[in-house]
Amino acid sequence: MIGPSLSGGLCRVSTRGDHLDCHCVGEYDRPQVPMTGRRGLGRHETRNGNCKTLKKRASQKRATETSTKLTRAKVIRAGLEIVRTDTPEDLTMRSVAKHLGCGTMSLYYHVKNREDLLQGMLDQVAEDMDHPPVLSDPVQELLGIFMLLHATFHREPWVIDLIIGGTRGSERILPLIERALAAFDALGLDARTGWQTYHMTLDYCVGEAMVARARHEARQRAATAKTAPQPPLPDAKDFPYCMTAMGFMQEGRNIFQVNLARFLENTAAAHHSNRSQTSDKG
Repeated sequence: MIGPSLSGGLCRVSTRGDHLDCHCVGEYDRPQVPMTGRRGLGRHETRNGNCKTLKKRASQKRATETSTKLTRAKVIRAGLEIVRTDTPEDLTMRSVAKHLGCGTMSLYYHVKNREDLLQGMLDQVAEDMDHPPVLSDPVQELLGIFMLLHATFHREPWVIDLIIGGTRGSERILPLIERALAAFDALGLDARTGWQTYHMTLDYCVGEAMVARARHEARQRAATAKTAPQPPLPDAKDFPYCMTAMGFMQEGRNIFQVNLARFLENTAAAHHSNRSQTSDKG
């Protein structure tokens, strides 16, 4: 392959398989005539007597090889590894490229942008969820579904930030939501009430997961900080109800499933009671 250098010299590149030989010769004053295939006309640069054609082509070849080794799945997995150890704010195309040891531009062969990467990560989390078996008892069916969501929020706390924003979700979670709404329907809730109750229960799961994350971060800070003296407790005579409740605080942190089951059972019982009262009036 022959092409003009920026300095006016002639650069001849011979191709032998994957090996390139470059020979800079004479002056080149003929018109540029395009050629086809791998031997197409190129624009070569010489500086200080050294041809940079081979260096440029080698760099392009390495970038192509790197991009072919990457896959969308690998890029998404790298993004998940980053947010699991840091925060969603730390997730950038550059940080993913550094994590994978590749060039940033290589990522764009597999994801359009950061938003596409986040969407793929949400889809992967939803796909990895191990759905519980379908149960005929609607309360137990709902309990299994929301316990799965609760466990996911604990395992992937970065998802909470995206859910709170309300701007992103995954279609792969729809089968689970459909099951939950069907279970609320089996309890006798109309479509609107079932949807509202679903969101209320989901908020409870998200809120508990956020509290658990805050406690975990507080314990981490306490482990590295100097022990501060604890303030004295107030007089039990002045706050009898508060002091009694404080005795249940540690217990309450460990019985989320019990509290969730109680909430769902009370929701079902309240609806049945209201429906019975309406029937009696009719």
